[in-house]
Amino acid sequence: MKKRILIVEDQKLFRQMLYEALEQEYEVFECVTGEQALDILPKFEPDLIILDLILPGISGYELIEEFERKSKSVIMILTANTDEAFVKTLCLHVKQYLIKDYEGLPELRKRVNDCLTKKEVDTPSYITKIILSAKEGLTKMQMRVHYLMSKGLSSMEISAKLFISVNTVNNHRKEVLRKLGLKNTIELIRKAG
Repeated sequence: MKKRILIVEDQKLFRQMLYEALEQEYEVFECVTGEQALDILPKFEPDLIILDLILPGISGYELIEEFERKSKSVIMILTANTDEAFVKTLCLHVKQYLIKDYEGLPELRKRVNDCLTKKEVDTPSYITKIILSAKEGLTKMQMRVHYLMSKGLSSMEISAKLFISVNTVNNHRKEVLRKLGLKNTIELIRKAG
């Protein structure tokens, strides 16, 4: 019998992408709102819930508490708001995160598999760094630049990915290093590894 996954995501295109990436291996059900998710939860009994934090009506934060009371499902957080959301969810003991703009379906499938096979689910090191970065006072854009720097991307590559000028990238790079107390990008990459 296939494992069951409940996707709670209000953005249609992203929800469809997740569905299409997972439907071959899992039984997948989609919800647009938290209210729909709460209605379907006892009927569908998912093994994994992929949950957006920012939803119309009941927020993902409120749903986590409801899901923990009403279900034994593993919860994976789905968010684009890395600065605020990651820090808030630290207190909720959610073990897995997926950034909406994160590239790569193989990573999604791997994390879903890890959650469903009850393997020890490690928060990827870049997520830990983003959480720590938020605590260091980095802005949302600086956290994005920080993540791409930690992957070894050049200013030109970061500029293309974030649709900002190279000069703006360089300014953000300087601020990231200053706020984190690092001397250069090599030091940042070593710490991110």
